[in-house]
Amino acid sequence: TLGACRAGDLQRRWSTNEKVASEVATGASLRGVRALAAMKHVGVNVASDAIMSQSYIGANGGLVFAVCDAPGTPGSQNEQDPPLSARWARLPVLEPPDAQGALDSTRLAFELSERFDTPVIVRSTTRLGHTRSLVQVGARQEPAARGFIEDPRKNVMIPAYARLRHPLLLERETRVQTWLEESELTRWEPGDPALGIVTLGTAYAYVKEVLPQASILKLGASWPLPAGRIRAFCASVQRVLVVEDGPTITHPIIGCPGGGAKPPGRRVSLTGISAPSAKRSTPANTEFCASSGSPLTSGGRSSETASGAKKRGSRQRRRVSNTSQGASGQAGQANQLAMPSM
Repeated sequence: TLGACRAGDLQRRWSTNEKVASEVATGASLRGVRALAAMKHVGVNVASDAIMSQSYIGANGGLVFAVCDAPGTPGSQNEQDPPLSARWARLPVLEPPDAQGALDSTRLAFELSERFDTPVIVRSTTRLGHTRSLVQVGARQEPAARGFIEDPRKNVMIPAYARLRHPLLLERETRVQTWLEESELTRWEPGDPALGIVTLGTAYAYVKEVLPQASILKLGASWPLPAGRIRAFCASVQRVLVVEDGPTITHPIIGCPGGGAKPPGRRVSLTGISAPSAKRSTPANTEFCASSGSPLTSGGRSSETASGAKKRGSRQRRRVSNTSQGASGQAGQANQLAMPSM
């Protein structure tokens, strides 16, 4: 815990806004110190000027941005999708499914940041942010001091240097994607070949509760996507269901020809849940949950009005709040989640 840290070992600061917080963390990283800046999804907009350039610069000491998203806008002025911002900046986004995963992903984010010379985003959501469960903290690890590296061509993004860094940024993204192909973060859980589910984040806990018999591909990152593993998984099942929290980017990328994830020459039925371009089975204006009365029933299609979706989304959120701590693995009784008709 923070209270167990030695005096002077940890510095905590409140900044004027998210851009300033990102730049303070960046300064620490350039000095060779591990640093983390925390913000909500709307704060990424404020910090985007700093983050976009920092993606070109990379990281010296591990640099992590902890971003909490709010599917359904329970406490934010709007609903956005941080993985889309990360895609523009070409930054890895880790998606922990529960409290233990949040700790493990944060540790891993620092390691990946230093290994691949990149800032890393760890994405949380409302459900994960309100999770409470026991975690195994492990032994304390102290990275070796790095010190400041004076290299204007890397640390100063004027146009002449940015042109040199951009090819390296693209190559770095490819290396991260290759690493994710073989990483334990991307976990294939074989099951019934009639149904394959691609999921990530807190939605994974609901899928395991309600459809444990299905074949599951759990993604540990929403960007970059391990296209090779996804392609192989889709080729192994008859139907694919993409389950994710909020209108995120995974389903459109898996489903579109340019995404390169669908197996070529093979017809696979692809349906997304809470994805904007999917055959929508839950409203895109609420967080994902497993609940009774949901249109996610076998053979049923959703054809409700916006007003009905709003009312049902409100009921779903209340039901999850009262009966489930799904992201922590402490969920109560999930009622029903089944295949929509295809």
